Amino acid sequence: MTRVFISYSRKDLEFVQRMADDLKTAGLDVWYDLSGLEAGTRWGSEIQKAIKTSQYFLVVMSPNSVNSEWVEREFLYASIQNLKIIPLLYQPCDLPMWSLNLHFIDVQGRNYSLHYQELLKALGVEEKPLPVEQGLPVASPLSPAQRKFTIKPTLIIGLLAVVIFVFAGIWGLPQIITWLVLSPAATMTATVAHETPFISSATLAATASKVVFTPTSTLVPPLMKILTGHTGSLSSVAFSPDGRTLASGAWDGRIILWDTVSWSRLQTLSGENRGVSSVALSSDGRTLASSYDDNTISLWDITSSTKLSTLANHTDTVMSVAFSPDGRTLASSSKDNNVLLWDTASGEMLRSIDVLTSTAFSVAFSPDGRTLAGGSTDGTIILWDTSSWNRVKTLVGHKGMIFSVAFSIDGHTLASGSLDGWGTGGNVQGTIILWDVASGTKLHTFLDSNGGIYSVTFSPDGYMLASGSSDSFGTDGSFKGTTILWDVTSGNKLQTLAGDNIGVFCVAFSPDGRTLVSGLKNGKILIWKIDND
Repeated sequence: MTRVFISYSRKDLEFVQRMADDLKTAGLDVWYDLSGLEAGTRWGSEIQKAIKTSQYFLVVMSPNSVNSEWVEREFLYASIQNLKIIPLLYQPCDLPMWSLNLHFIDVQGRNYSLHYQELLKALGVEEKPLPVEQGLPVASPLSPAQRKFTIKPTLIIGLLAVVIFVFAGIWGLPQIITWLVLSPAATMTATVAHETPFISSATLAATASKVVFTPTSTLVPPLMKILTGHTGSLSSVAFSPDGRTLASGAWDGRIILWDTVSWSRLQTLSGENRGVSSVALSSDGRTLASSYDDNTISLWDITSSTKLSTLANHTDTVMSVAFSPDGRTLASSSKDNNVLLWDTASGEMLRSIDVLTSTAFSVAFSPDGRTLAGGSTDGTIILWDTSSWNRVKTLVGHKGMIFSVAFSIDGHTLASGSLDGWGTGGNVQGTIILWDVASGTKLHTFLDSNGGIYSVTFSPDGYMLASGSSDSFGTDGSFKGTTILWDVTSGNKLQTLAGDNIGVFCVAFSPDGRTLVSGLKNGKILIWKIDND
């Protein structure tokens, strides 16, 4: 029997219960949290299980659900599971745009009866009359003035991207965010006639710049600067090889180039209505690659800020891009489960090197260019030999989806970060594993109870690893996240940097190792000074 998961706010429960009864009468297996939870069960785990076993995901959109973090999290996990998502507009509300390709069904007032058959059709069910005209509790019909509303730019996720691109962190999974969650580049208006995207990202906690550190830490990096310019969640940050430029990409559709001396904005690329999931700079520092939620990749000349080419052979959101060390080849991974290679000079696709059974959220070349690594949502890492493009190793050790992989500067060690489930204190737990590339064995396992791991990066000297995490909760119920510095040799935690104390989705060291950059869910970029001079 076809299963339907309903995501909603408890304040809209009466409508949800009556709609669920109608759908059950139509022969559907309907799950929502009050219908499928027994006393004493861990409800987060049960919700995850219910989504994974469903084929359709209904989102009841109202001012109440717009401000629900759990509705957002359920949506992100459903996106990761590739469920068919059907938004239902129950009450007029401001809706942040996470995607441009989903239409909603208007179920306001009498429209529920009028559009019930459309709902059944979307759920793959033959048309059937409503069991009874039940007089569902709904908001007043829209006035002409209300028939347009503002769609506010905000995170998706990846996260979704990412996302995410979030649930892996909550329930043994995120969230992208991450991928995986998509936001537009600008505020726009949309009519109610089946033209709107999704649910809102909840309002996040106020910012703070206090540095939090462990009592045993000997390293206390000061927060040098906070960069603002993005309106959506950061998805990726990358330094140019000379360290003079920082590129940042976000789900708001913008790519910003920053001068790392003055930390002023040099250029803004893109700005189109598509989310940026990943950015990478070539070894000569002249070309920037960016991937998007519209299934494409762009190559840019950053000296002139002109687009060189658009690469368009993927059929779903492109999650990650990486240049080979010589800059001649670009690797890309997508939610279509393909890993493709591109000629950066011509923009032509060279080949598909693999079709995976799950999405690779992150790909990375080894410094010598001989190995490509891909970390997937099924918790495995695949290593390919770049001379033959055959798989040479599959690394197994994570329990949840992997969002980031990174090689050490000597190429001997690979770091992977994932979202693996609950810690002993009830918080979301992420795992970092260091692998010996030659043997494929584990060297260290780091646990972070402050959230799932969305990004990992080695310091240039190879002695430290930085990680960015998100998705644990504070006492106020808001998203939390940290940047952590780890000792690669001992596996000990050196430093916890709280900064804005909000989700950290990307981290990067400058080439000289003196600066660490953290990209946050609220669109801010934190600049940390690492040296103690």
